Amino acid sequence: MYRLRLLGGVSLCGEDGRELDALLRQPKHLALLAYLCLPQPGAWHRRDSLVGIFWPETDQNKARSLLRSALHVLRGHLTNGAILNRGDTEVGVDPSMVSTDVTLMERELAAGCYARALAHYSGALLPGLYLADVEEFEKWLANERARVHGLARKSASLLADERERSGDIVGAIEGARRAAELDPDDEIAARRWIALLDRAGDRSQAFAVYDRFREHMAEE
Repeated sequence: MYRLRLLGGVSLCGEDGRELDALLRQPKHLALLAYLCLPQPGAWHRRDSLVGIFWPETDQNKARSLLRSALHVLRGHLTNGAILNRGDTEVGVDPSMVSTDVTLMERELAAGCYARALAHYSGALLPGLYLADVEEFEKWLANERARVHGLARKSASLLADERERSGDIVGAIEGARRAAELDPDDEIAARRWIALLDRAGDRSQAFAVYDRFREHMAEE
């Protein structure tokens, strides 16, 4: 199975652990692969939509040819039928052959494994990836970044809830800290972190967090 890392950095490894550097050096092909793999491998994407997103200013026939060429490149890197067709109109990625950290995070969150879900979030989705003159892709990427970031915040908040209910104040503080750091503007998250620190008897750290939040909001 190929492992595609999209959070906090980008990497693509084969079953033998070897990284597929050549594909990662091709921004548009990497962007297309990421798009096909989100929200998760196994989703189907219409060719017409892909053409409109990645080659919006190109003649329709030429754009379809460019899509076929791009898919051919992906198939050259991802062997054994990882890129699938459904008829002549849809394209997808075989979920039994490609996994992503985004998918793993969502599965862990859905299963109630909040700490493991949070562990998958090592940073923003596809950091540094930019395609000039492909506005629809950039809009989609901004929305996906916000969605996945929201999943991380939810994981952190639910982790704090879970740990606090079980009496694990140290664990609850860690969850609250991650939730607050993932959204520095969230006063509710900051208040919760401060309250848990105070409850644990760490008033100096509680005051330090309060001061940092106050300074941050003043700067904002």
